[in-house]
Amino acid sequence: MLQDKIMNAIGFDPVVITGPKVIPQNEKDARVDEAVFFDTANRRLYITRPTTGDSTSESFMPDDIASQTKKWKDKE
Repeated sequence: MLQDKIMNAIGFDPVVITGPKVIPQNEKDARVDEAVFFDTANRRLYITRPTTGDSTSESFMPDDIASQTKKWKDKE
């Protein structure tokens, strides 16, 4: 629904910039910090995570949610 509203309002599909915060089973008690910063002057959003480079930190198009969800479940 949100994808349709954005497309109608501004004419392009939104990009989902990052996936869920997933903690592997053996790290359930580990603290996983992330932070989000918005640079208003330059209209940029920054998200930091302690680790990146896997499927949970990839950006994707909303239409690809099914294939991304499979990747996240395979990571568990």
